[in-house]
Parts: sequence; structure tokens; C-alpha cells
Amino acid sequence: MEKPIGISLEIGFDNSGSHCNLLKQRLQSIRPWTKQDGKWKIAPYGGFKFDLTIGTFRRPIPKFWKKEFWSRDYITKEQNTNPWNSDNYWFILSIPWFPSFFISCCYGKGEKQPGFYFGWKTYRIMDLSQGHIVECQLKQYMTDRNDKFIFDNDNNPILTWCNINDLGKTYTCLSASIRDDLIED
Repeated sequence: MEKPIGISLEIGFDNSGSHCNLLKQRLQSIRPWTKQDGKWKIAPYGGFKFDLTIGTFRRPIPKFWKKEFWSRDYITKEQNTNPWNSDNYWFILSIPWFPSFFISCCYGKGEKQPGFYFGWKTYRIMDLSQGHIVECQLKQYMTDRNDKFIFDNDNNPILTWCNINDLGKTYTCLSASIRDDLIED
């Protein structure tokens, strides 16, 4: 399955109030959307989103036994322990037809948009015409969070757990986060 399918219940807030929508799931979207002036846009004041999905679950499984994985100073060790952007994974767990859900709740406008999400979010392995291959490209983590993606001498991305056949495909993966900046562009 190259792309998950599902439905979304979204309650989004904008200048004119709240809007409730039941629609086809928007992939790779954390925040709810509203229809403004006939166009769909991310709800500027946040809201609630609940997705029901069926798709391929795919995730590199980390090496749990490494002590760096459990370190409080995880960011500085992340280059060695993050299974997504390093070659440091145990195996790839892949389940072709996987039913899942996703919940997010966020509020605020501008730079402070706190919120949380939990469930199986969708992610896409992008090809170079769309930018980097974020989910499976080798990356050097920097303490200032301005991470650098690594390319070979011919300016091709160095892939970690995925291969060239995965480019353009969308998968689901269990994820959870509480943030003070749950912002999507």
C-alpha cells in the first residue's frame, strides 16, 4: 500500500469561529484545517483532529540495549542512537495493512501554538525534487538544532533504513509529542 487511506474529524478555529468537518484524511497533517474564502487552510487558532486510517506501518526499530538510548542528554547522543537518521537500527518493522488512529489538540496563534498529538501519524519519504529525504537520510545532529543532512561526493543523499523504492511512499508510525510550538507550514 503506497499511501494510507482514512477519514478525519476536524474541529478548527479561525477568525469566524469554529468549524467541524468530517472528510477524507489529510496525510502528513497534525493540525486541523478550516475552509476560509473557499480554500482549505490550516486552522490559525488550532483545534482538534481525530483520524481513522488503514495503511502500511513502517518503522526502524532502535537498539534499546545501547546506554545512549536511555541518556538524559539524548540530543548530543542522538546521532548515534536515532534509528531514523543513522544506520543505528536493529531491524525494520513493516505491517502492510495496519488500522490506526491519530489524535491532536492544539491552540494559539503566531509563534506560541502549544498542543499535543498521539497515535499513528503519517509520514512521506520524499524524493529529491521535494527537498531532503528527511525520514531516512543520514543526518549530523548539531547542539544548536541546525542539523545537517549528509550527501555523498555526487550530491546524492546517503540513505539509512530505506531504499530508492520507498521514495514517494507514505507510511504510518506510532508517535506522540507535547510541544509549545505545534506549528505546521
